[in-house]
Amino acid sequence: MREIFPVLEAYEIWIYTLVGVALLFSLRRLALASREMRTAQFRFEKVVAQRKVSYALTLVVIFGLLMLAEFVLVSFVAPALPSPKVLATPTLDLVSTPTATLPATVIGVTPTSESLQTTPLAVTAEGCIPGSIEWIYPQNGDELQGTVNLSFIVNVVNLGFYKYEYVQAGSADWVTIAAGNAPVVSTPEAADESQRTWNTGSLIPGDYQLRLVVADNENNTFPACTISIRVIGE
Repeated sequence: MREIFPVLEAYEIWIYTLVGVALLFSLRRLALASREMRTAQFRFEKVVAQRKVSYALTLVVIFGLLMLAEFVLVSFVAPALPSPKVLATPTLDLVSTPTATLPATVIGVTPTSESLQTTPLAVTAEGCIPGSIEWIYPQNGDELQGTVNLSFIVNVVNLGFYKYEYVQAGSADWVTIAAGNAPVVSTPEAADESQRTWNTGSLIPGDYQLRLVVADNENNTFPACTISIRVIGE
């Protein structure tokens, strides 16, 4: 059931458009049938017109309910699905990890000011589990340009679904790139690469975060695997 939410979100505009057009045609049909029933003079004509009104009214109700269901599912149900708050994780780890990561990162770098500037790029990817939930490409701190092929591993017991998203630094609005429900145990094959491409050309150059959100079939969410990247202009 959870797999339907990414589809509803991705094709939200198309669904509203198609259902809206169908609803307008149904309303027009209802108006014509109502006018026909008012102008009917014989009993048989009134019965036929009444059936047309009932049928048109049924269509109006059905399409109206479909539009309402799409709105409720996308606006309220999908955002309420459990998802870890990744923005709080880097704050906690930034306090605990510098003593472990700074020596490995700044070995051979003499200037103290430079080492302090590179510290944010040296932060380890958060929430990733090697061999189970991890990014293969890009890696933490990579610079991306144009269209890139994303590679990652999603291989957990009782997988329910996964999705990968991005957010601009300083924002809390994560944007879903794509989703799936089949394990990904290696880098994508050539035939499958187009399904995991990401066009960064439309983004404002700057710092971003990428994350893998994975849940099992009982709706239990794993810690999101989050990395920091930088999008550069073409």
